[in-house]
Amino acid sequence: MFKNISHAPEDAIFGVKKLFDASTIANKQILSLGVYLSEQGEQFVFPAVSKAEDRIIHKHDKNYLPMVGHPPLLKPSQELLLGNVYNQVKDRLSSCQSVAGTGGVYMVAKFLKDFYPDTKKIILGTPSWPNYIPIFEGQRHQFITYDWTKNNQFNLNGAIESIRSAPEKSLVIMQGCGHNPTGVDPSGEEWKEFLDAVDKKNDLMLFDFAYMGYASGDMDKDAEVIRQYSLRGRPFFVAFSFSKCMGLYGERIGVLHTFCENLKDAESVGSQMVSVGRQTYSVCPQNGALIASEILNDPELKKQWIGELRQCTNRLIDIRKEFCDKVEKLAGIDWTIIRKQKGMFTMPGFTQNQVKYLMDKKGVFLPMSGRIAITSLNHSNVDIVANAVAEALKNA
Repeated sequence: MFKNISHAPEDAIFGVKKLFDASTIANKQILSLGVYLSEQGEQFVFPAVSKAEDRIIHKHDKNYLPMVGHPPLLKPSQELLLGNVYNQVKDRLSSCQSVAGTGGVYMVAKFLKDFYPDTKKIILGTPSWPNYIPIFEGQRHQFITYDWTKNNQFNLNGAIESIRSAPEKSLVIMQGCGHNPTGVDPSGEEWKEFLDAVDKKNDLMLFDFAYMGYASGDMDKDAEVIRQYSLRGRPFFVAFSFSKCMGLYGERIGVLHTFCENLKDAESVGSQMVSVGRQTYSVCPQNGALIASEILNDPELKKQWIGELRQCTNRLIDIRKEFCDKVEKLAGIDWTIIRKQKGMFTMPGFTQNQVKYLMDKKGVFLPMSGRIAITSLNHSNVDIVANAVAEALKNA
């Protein structure tokens, strides 16, 4: 019956781990996974998360959550996202738990297909997170793409031209901060000009917000674009993930926020989002929601978590600088632009030959796109990786 089914292609990120595991090169390094690792190169669990887990263990049953998710999570998630503008916009906001940020993105894709056929195109800068295209194409949406960067900086002109040339009421996908995979974020002025163009075409925004706190180390600063946009009164979506900012990767915990022009519309749209979830995965996972809500509802524990996240981000900023300094010295190049990038990743512009050289000759494993997870660097391996990169730049 299934004789003609071909094997699915290897995942661009997870497939690298298989190559790494099979390699016999000494001192091999893997730079592919977008997971924060400690200075010791180990999986990092926030102490605030461990404390929250200690509190909730054996105190909750294993029953299904409500369809909307864990209620004590939703309001503090709104407050975390919106900060000092929360009271100004809360009356046109509806939120529901999602299966991490990916689930929120999927819910928007299906909702638009079922209820908003006016959305003709999806506008996306590439390279980007690889799941956007299959998620939306799976719901019969079509993409208009533009080059996310030009000369390693945000390609504002290309982005605005794509918006102007697309049909009205298109959906525009943007990551809130710490762009994956490039590390290149728009400046404040570029954001304003970009969003003005979106509003002029009566387009919808979807902010995929997976890296709050990891761009600047300041959660309020990282959320400022979304907060200011919420004051415009426009309908839009935010797919928020706790995977990175709380390190709850495997818990699959997120919140989808829907902003409308009034509370009635927000509640109606929110109810349909919940229905999408019910049709897709029934109800959301419980454990991660209990952990996140325990942290967000306890002022002292929340303060501890925010401080720990700031320390993680500061480590990434420092190790990125050290890595760039070493590559510049070894390869005789200027990596100022790479040094200024933000978040967990960078894409230095390696050719495929250079990526193959790094993996085959030096045992440094990364996706063929050339994306480096800065999170994988530490003081024990930064010299190894910097030397390998310098050799690849010179010889491949």
